[in-house]
Amino acid sequence: MESTTAKNSPTRKNKPGTAERIALLAAFARTVDKPSLTADEMRQAAGSELWDGYWKKLAEIGQLMDRAQEDADQIRVALEKRFQATLELR
Repeated sequence: MESTTAKNSPTRKNKPGTAERIALLAAFARTVDKPSLTADEMRQAAGSELWDGYWKKLAEIGQLMDRAQEDADQIRVALEKRFQATLELR
């Protein structure tokens, strides 16, 4: 990264901030290269009560969204029936 012989090297061109950019890229690489955590490891780190509560709420939200979509489908059908004549006149 700090080549002084490479033709387009920022170090060779004496670009300001090169060392800082290298340090930032190295720090980023350290975060990206970390191995993934398993669900069990994350649950343990967060605390099982908080973790389980989160997933329970998320499942409940999904169920509510499904029910809301069923209602929306019924509303759409009712509106189409009610206003079909109006739409056909346009």
